[in-house]
Amino acid sequence: MGTEDLVQHFNNYYNGPVSQVYNAFFAEHWRCEERSGNKRCTNVSVAHSKGHQYQMDEGERYGIFITEGEFTAAFNPPLFADMILQHLEEMEAPYNAHVHSKMLRSVGNWLLRISTHRSCLSCLSDNPEHILSCHHVLCNKCAYEFTLASVGTVAIGSNYLKINSCPFGCSGKKGEWPWSVSVKPSSAGVRVLSLDGYVNITLLRSNQISEVSSYT
Repeated sequence: MGTEDLVQHFNNYYNGPVSQVYNAFFAEHWRCEERSGNKRCTNVSVAHSKGHQYQMDEGERYGIFITEGEFTAAFNPPLFADMILQHLEEMEAPYNAHVHSKMLRSVGNWLLRISTHRSCLSCLSDNPEHILSCHHVLCNKCAYEFTLASVGTVAIGSNYLKINSCPFGCSGKKGEWPWSVSVKPSSAGVRVLSLDGYVNITLLRSNQISEVSSYT
């Protein structure tokens, strides 16, 4: 996918929702940047009708004090969307897993400290299915993409994934690499293990399953 395609894809599917979420975050959570000495105004945009409000430090005499003034911030939602578009236009083409990993590593070391199982940290859209040895998580699609980048080829429907290094830059710092895992082939249907029949037969099958599991 080229940079022009990425920009068009962002404008078609992400620009609106991203701007909506960022507007809500900016209005309800981003504190005014006005300062009085070393103190920053504690009010957010939706609660700034009274003016600037400063929390006094412990030991000071009068507690909170308020001064007149408008909400101020150097960064705003339109600039955020423009920044994303600028980064998309500057990306290397064609866009692939190598370029994506390079972009993820350029974000900074703070990304290495994030630990979540709610969303794939690579695409931020799909549910995670694979936990890397460094405890970062990936969805199945991203895991296939990084396997392709690591191995050079991956068969469609393959049941084996291998990633040589952490896409976020953890390799050599934590975890064992390369990371690999076996997955259910896409051609395989739903498999159900049924334990029915008499009690003694069910117990026998349970023991057999335990024995087989000890070898996996």
